[in-house]
Amino acid sequence: MKRIALLLTFLTIILFSYPVNAQDSKYILGSSNQYTLSKTFVIKNVGNNNATDLKVNIFIGKENEFPYQKDIEVNYDPKPNNITTDKFGNKIANYHFDTLLTGRDFKIEITRKLIASDIESEVDLFNLPQAQGDLSKFQLYLNSEDKIESNNSLIISKAKKLTEGLSDDYNKAKAIFEFVNTYITYDTSESYRNKGALSAFTTRRGVCEEYATLFAALCRASGIPARVVTGYRFEKDLLSKEQWKDIETNGHAWAEFYLEGYGWLPVEATQLYTVNGKKTVYWDGFTGLKSSRYIANGLYNNEGEYFGVTYYYIKGNETKLQWESVKQLVKLEQSNIVDVEKLKVIPNILNTPQFIDLNNNHWSYNYVNNVYQKSIIKGYADNSFRPGNNISRIEFLVMMSRMLKYLNYQEGSENAYTFDDYPYNHWSKEDYNYLANCLEEVEPSNGFLAGQATLTRVFNDKLNLNEPIAREEAVALFDKFLNQYDNYSEAFVDISNSKFKSSILKAYENNFINGYANNYFKPKNNITRSEAAKLFDTYFKINGLD
Repeated sequence: MKRIALLLTFLTIILFSYPVNAQDSKYILGSSNQYTLSKTFVIKNVGNNNATDLKVNIFIGKENEFPYQKDIEVNYDPKPNNITTDKFGNKIANYHFDTLLTGRDFKIEITRKLIASDIESEVDLFNLPQAQGDLSKFQLYLNSEDKIESNNSLIISKAKKLTEGLSDDYNKAKAIFEFVNTYITYDTSESYRNKGALSAFTTRRGVCEEYATLFAALCRASGIPARVVTGYRFEKDLLSKEQWKDIETNGHAWAEFYLEGYGWLPVEATQLYTVNGKKTVYWDGFTGLKSSRYIANGLYNNEGEYFGVTYYYIKGNETKLQWESVKQLVKLEQSNIVDVEKLKVIPNILNTPQFIDLNNNHWSYNYVNNVYQKSIIKGYADNSFRPGNNISRIEFLVMMSRMLKYLNYQEGSENAYTFDDYPYNHWSKEDYNYLANCLEEVEPSNGFLAGQATLTRVFNDKLNLNEPIAREEAVALFDKFLNQYDNYSEAFVDISNSKFKSSILKAYENNFINGYANNYFKPKNNITRSEAAKLFDTYFKINGLD
């Protein structure tokens, strides 16, 4: 049996995080619009023999990864056999067909509803972070790879020269942006387009992919995590409401770099800007996307077979498949949406986590899946979930904040209580403040700062944010969100000395927790990531919210 592989790749869609979403940028959203993006693929057997065992892989991208875009739903016709992910967490729809008869074709249509916004990042230039902290979780975005050749001596030398004398990563990235934006000449010639960073540096020519990959390579060579996003860019007046528009030629790539305390900041280096006929730096493209409309597909991965077909045939070279058509259309559904942040993302039934260390036989698989769909818990950059790992106090607080946001819980507007050991510019600040105000609504602090009553009751005077959270502490945080009962049964034999005994018994009466064999609860044990997923999922279920 002979195996044939057909590949169809597009510059436009092979592009763009983590758990990379663990830290959100500080930003201002501008004009926001709702779109439906439709991609249709038709493949036909034009040979004389039937093709058997067809396997079709189609790149879907990364959903709800970017602060300037909210995915509402993704629909597949037909539904794929399964969905896998690449090393960056991009989803790939996998189809398997037993036979495609000669002269016949099949069609796959994928539609994606989303809201995309203009974005401008807010960076405090007077308090720039001088160090990036632990970057181990961003190693993927520091490594050299095909077309982002950050380990090349020419790239390394230029990065060093551009950033010499600069002490912080923001200004290093700014210097790199200035260079890339004015250095490359936009050229769609086959000799220069889609060749990557090193080609862009040596020839000074290329398209959006060259601008984005050269920026990313120079950042990585400077020790700054950077990545490339792929999707579409089109002019603001291109679309009319409820009319489909072909955007196959609007494929685009841009870059992002990571800044401690701010998250991933977008960079549009391709835009040409001239003053009196002279090329000038387009500063509006640094940490913002404002000049045009942008729709992101996912993260750039030059190694993937994102539009691929493999099949088997029996004899000769008489079986042949060809793509009849690949259509990429977009329709404007609603313009100038006022409050994007309060829109709920509709969970997609196919939005299942494809973690390399968590299959559907694991006891926590369904719990993780349920809360993952609600964007409460996430995985790591290597597509692992690490179900047995402990979860830190700050991670648990952030997850609890995400849960309450998902429920549109009514928050107050008071200044949040912060512990002395909680950094003022910590990545979790927005989620922490939201949670503190929600806690204030259910357990008032009587004139003190929002959330102080609950937070100090659980953690005393120090948060020790990176310490593992104990089972009793996690349950105690939920106390005021559970129903009160007149009497509690003595459910566990090992909680008499726990200061959270009443919270534990209350949680038990609410069917929120069970415990271990022989009536043990093990209050001092650390809660694992899987156990945390079960806890949040159970809260939804006991309140009829799932």
